[in-house]
Amino acid sequence: VSTSGETGQRLYLQVSASQNQDFAKALVDQLKGAGWAAQLLPPKGPEDPYRVVIGPYRTREEADADGKRLGRTYFIFAADPGT
Repeated sequence: VSTSGETGQRLYLQVSASQNQDFAKALVDQLKGAGWAAQLLPPKGPEDPYRVVIGPYRTREEADADGKRLGRTYFIFAADPGT
């Protein structure tokens, strides 16, 4: 398992992927209000969704620990710097 320091990538918890920008923004606001470092990643192409993510994290273990505390469905993904 590589960490972000080894690969140059950042790890995030993705908690939602939606074509509805207003829904995604509202979820980011809700998560931020609860103290999470949430942000909205815009679509990279016309068919891609708006991703609601928390992070970045240095290690998969840190991300997974927060994901379990979050209490909702999530998955961990790596993104290149500047994503």
